[in-house]
Amino acid sequence: MNRILLLLLCVACSDTLWACMCALPDPHPCASRPRDEAVFVGKVTSKEGPGHLPNLYPNLYASPSPSDREQAWEEGLIRYRFAISETFSDLVGPSGALISEVEVYSGVGGGDCSYNFRPNEEYLIYAYRDATGRLQVSACSGTRPISQAMALLPQLRAARKGQRVASLFGTLIRSIGWGGRKDPIENHVMAGTLVRLVQNDHSVATTSTDDSGVYAFYDLPRGEYTIAAELPADLELSSSWASSVTLPSNSCAERNLLALPASAITGRLIDSAGDTVEGEVYLFAADRYPDAQRSTSTENGQFRFQYLPAGDYLLVFLGRAGFPRTFYPNAPDLSHATRIHLDKRTKIRDADIHVLPECRFMSKCDPTMEF
Repeated sequence: MNRILLLLLCVACSDTLWACMCALPDPHPCASRPRDEAVFVGKVTSKEGPGHLPNLYPNLYASPSPSDREQAWEEGLIRYRFAISETFSDLVGPSGALISEVEVYSGVGGGDCSYNFRPNEEYLIYAYRDATGRLQVSACSGTRPISQAMALLPQLRAARKGQRVASLFGTLIRSIGWGGRKDPIENHVMAGTLVRLVQNDHSVATTSTDDSGVYAFYDLPRGEYTIAAELPADLELSSSWASSVTLPSNSCAERNLLALPASAITGRLIDSAGDTVEGEVYLFAADRYPDAQRSTSTENGQFRFQYLPAGDYLLVFLGRAGFPRTFYPNAPDLSHATRIHLDKRTKIRDADIHVLPECRFMSKCDPTMEF
C-alpha cells in the first residue's frame, strides 16, 4: 500500500504546465517523488508577506554574495497558513501529534516558480521541506485547487486505505468560449460520456465519466494507449492536451481531457504578386468587434484558428511596414469586410486574405493604428 501511495503522490505532475525553468517530469509520472513530504487538503486561512515584486530583488542577480541572494529570496517568500481537512502523509508537530494547521511558503511571482494561493479557497497541496525545514510549494508540483483534483482524490484515498488504485484516470472537461480578449472561457465537466482506450486501432477498454466528469480504468497491462471519447458532433478533443499514454508495469497516470468546439478557419496571406506574406492575423467575433479577438502569427504565410464555436467572424491582417491593414478577403476597412460564418463542426480551409497593394505612405501602414 505504501508503494502505491508513493506513486500517487507524484502522479499529479503529469498535467502540470512546466514553466519558470521547472525540471521536466519523469517519463513515467508515477515515479517516486521523495521531495513531496507533505500532501494534504487544506483551506487558506491567512496570507502574510511582501506584496510588490519590484522592490524585493534589486540585487538578486547582481550581488556576488550567495548569502545575499539567499536573503533576497527569503525576503520574497509569502507565508500561507492552511487549515487541514485531509492528509495523505503524516504531518506532525513538535510533540509528535498530528496537526490541524500548517504554514506553507511560496514566492511572489516573476519567474520564481511560486504558487499564488487565494485566501479562503481550498487546495490539494504537494509541499516539500527546504533547507531550513519549512514547507514550500512551487508551480512545478501537483498543487491545485480542490475543484481540479476530483480525479486524483479518490485514488489517493483508496491508496491510503490499501484499496485498489486505477491505472489511468482523469477528468473530461468541456470548454465554453473561444478565448478572445474580453471573452472569458468557462469550463464544465462532462458527465455520462463514454471514454475508450485504443491500441492498434482497436478498442481495448471502455468506461463512462461520473457526475464529476471523472473516468478511471483499472488493472491495465503495461503498454501504449490512446484515449478517445464519444463526443457530440460539434466537439473534439484538444490536440494540445495529452490523449496518449505509456504505462509501465505497476504504474498509474492521470490524463485530463479537454473537449473544444470542432470548427476551424485556416488560410494564407497573399500579396498582389501571388506570394505569401508573413504577419499577424486577428480574428474577431463579428458582433463584438473590436473587443473579442484572438491573434496568431503566420508560418510560411499560413494561419490557423481552431476550436471555434459557431458564429460569425471577421479576419484582419494587422499590417506591417510596406503592407496596409487588410480585412478579409481584400477590404481596406470594416464597412467592406466579409463576415465568415461557421456552423457546428465547420472547417474552412481557404479563407485567404489578399493583402492590399504596398503602401506609398507609411502612416497608412502603421500597425499601431486602432481597428
